[in-house]
Amino acid sequence: MPAWNPERTHEMTDKRFLFLEPLDFTFFRTPRPFFAAEVLTAQGTFPLPQAIYGAIRSMILLDPDHGCRELETFGREGGCKSCAHVADCRIPGLMGTPDHHGSLGLKGPVLARRTDAGRLEAWFSAPRVLVRAGRDLDVLQPAQLPGNDPFSSREKDDLNLAIMVTPHGTEYDKPAGEDRLVSAGGLARILKGQPPERDQVKPLHELFRPEPRVGVALRMGTQGCERTVEPSHLYTVCCHRPAPGTGFLVELDGIEHKDMSWPAVTFLGGERRAAAVHSRIDEAAWLPEPEVTSHRLRLCLITPAIFKNGWAPEWLVNARGPSAGPVSLLERFGGGTARVRLVSAVVGSPVAVGGFQMALLRKKNGFPAQRGPRPIRLAVPAGSTYDIEILNGDTARIAAAISKQGISEQEAEAGFGVTVVGHWEPVAIGGKS
Repeated sequence: MPAWNPERTHEMTDKRFLFLEPLDFTFFRTPRPFFAAEVLTAQGTFPLPQAIYGAIRSMILLDPDHGCRELETFGREGGCKSCAHVADCRIPGLMGTPDHHGSLGLKGPVLARRTDAGRLEAWFSAPRVLVRAGRDLDVLQPAQLPGNDPFSSREKDDLNLAIMVTPHGTEYDKPAGEDRLVSAGGLARILKGQPPERDQVKPLHELFRPEPRVGVALRMGTQGCERTVEPSHLYTVCCHRPAPGTGFLVELDGIEHKDMSWPAVTFLGGERRAAAVHSRIDEAAWLPEPEVTSHRLRLCLITPAIFKNGWAPEWLVNARGPSAGPVSLLERFGGGTARVRLVSAVVGSPVAVGGFQMALLRKKNGFPAQRGPRPIRLAVPAGSTYDIEILNGDTARIAAAISKQGISEQEAEAGFGVTVVGHWEPVAIGGKS
């Protein structure tokens, strides 16, 4: 196998990528409470974007050349405003403060592994429209009934959305995307409505393997830990170990090469497990560019997204049914107003997003400022898809903006809501249309 050279660069792009390759198992906890003798298992999961975003911000903060020169000041009440170096410091503008984001943006993380040719190959959560029909894979499409406006009299679900069927009319038993990964080539095929090849789909555990570990709580005495086992305090920690050569790939925005001298090693997740940092890499297979062939767009989440209304962006929740009116798409989605209709959605079970607030929070009634856990929010999982129609507006411009900015309504700069754009075609049912 050729030696992997992390110093190779892609000559055709100015994008900046980081590849974080764990040197041991990883442990990214879910927000579920864990107490020995009550809840015996501490659940682990694939890292949410905020975990990697936090690690990258820490590397920037500790950078010897361009990092923070007054770490004791950073994070205090008033933050960088009280720092003597604020006039010539790039930290506030680049990475922000503990409670405000700077220009740094992130896309990812996604799993990536080294190939025999020495390149990085990205693997994405399989879109939820990928289903298993017998022994074959197929891609769901919205069903269309005859008529001038075939979706106005369609068979609707509880959310007033089109039912989903396979293009060939075959029955499918369950989604094939649960705990499945697809390559960049497989993702591109799905976005065109074509099922991926067999070698373009892998089970998650092949690259990100569960590794449960058993521990015990130690008895505490008056002189400290007695180093004896506390009765009834056996517990399990659900860790994961990436396969050899596998790690987390992210794309960075708002940062130039001169802004950082990246360390060789950083720490990720619980228990501060080490990971190698590769900053000069060839990102050969990354997110597919949107191919706009009609006014029908399929939006697929690559990372979880946080929405105010739970299951969909606010600008789509009210755009269901034949009477969908004009929708303001915000400046990042092309600006102005357009008529957009949400035709169908395939959304997975919500993901709990927690975290820890590092900024000192002002307390009322004379209590001192404290740090603490953030409130739990529910995010739509990666792989969820939304099929929309652009009834009036610049489809190409909207598709490009969504692909660049993502659709998460909260913490998009941290990597939530990374979106790829494809297209869908209706499947005629009940006669010709």
